[in-house]
Amino acid sequence: MTPWEGRGAVGGVIEPGDAASSAMWAFYYVDFFRYMRPVPSGGSPTLSVCNVAYHRSHLEAVHDLWKNGFLETEIHDALRDRFGPLEICSDAEVTIRRDVRFGDAVYERYAFGRLFGSARVANTGAARRAYFSALAPALPILLMGRMTAKAVSNPAARRPFVKALPSLLTMVGAWSWGEWLGYLTRRRPARVTTAPEIRNA
Repeated sequence: MTPWEGRGAVGGVIEPGDAASSAMWAFYYVDFFRYMRPVPSGGSPTLSVCNVAYHRSHLEAVHDLWKNGFLETEIHDALRDRFGPLEICSDAEVTIRRDVRFGDAVYERYAFGRLFGSARVANTGAARRAYFSALAPALPILLMGRMTAKAVSNPAARRPFVKALPSLLTMVGAWSWGEWLGYLTRRRPARVTTAPEIRNA
């Protein structure tokens, strides 16, 4: 049995670098909290493209899904369905630091939330779309509950989590608003872009 048999993709741990501010720590956390330690090795419902390995033949098999753009949730769902579960290797770790403007960070969360929502209901019927739309107002509570539980399980994250709460709540609200609009309209955001890095002179 090869290392790839029975696996759709393999991802790893993502840890924060030295955050420039509480807002930037929140920007990291809201996107990557699922992949912070503690992360047990084994099956995972999600992976991040910031630390993942794919088998070339697996990607080629789903080429139609990413030839015009790579939406990680859509690709990972397809890989899971065709080749087996997604897995996390706790020994594979990267460190991420992103210095961006707060407004750009908030817009990125909104845009990617709307992209996620619109893709999730793109090929579903009216009943399923209505189901997601009806539950979407509870998203901020659900997401903050998951993030709080993660921070509680990681002593190193507790203090920065508390300090970053105002920024974190804003970004969670932006994502939730975008995801809800994606469900309601089935339309992607007018502009999908990652927040640009601040380049120091």
